[in-house]
Amino acid sequence: MTRPSIGRAALLVSGLTGVSTLLGFVRDAVIAAVYGAGPQLDAYFVALGLANIVLGLLGTSLTRASTPVLAREADGEEVCRGHRTFDVVLTPRWSASGP
Repeated sequence: MTRPSIGRAALLVSGLTGVSTLLGFVRDAVIAAVYGAGPQLDAYFVALGLANIVLGLLGTSLTRASTPVLAREADGEEVCRGHRTFDVVLTPRWSASGP
């Protein structure tokens, strides 16, 4: 089994981020064209921005908290047989009969 290239993965993430940004701009342009400029649209964009900030903060904090633990378990440095964090998070363990 070959290991995926980090460069290709980074390029894929960068490309998908660019596509997401472009689609977000198109969404905002369509909403502005349909509803016009006004206080309601401004309130919608502020609410959307606040939701994105909250999600970004939560995602960043969860990633920073879990990465060291998962990295140690992946390297085999720290094995907690009771919790099996790495196995539970990153390994699909379901079947047709259930988990």
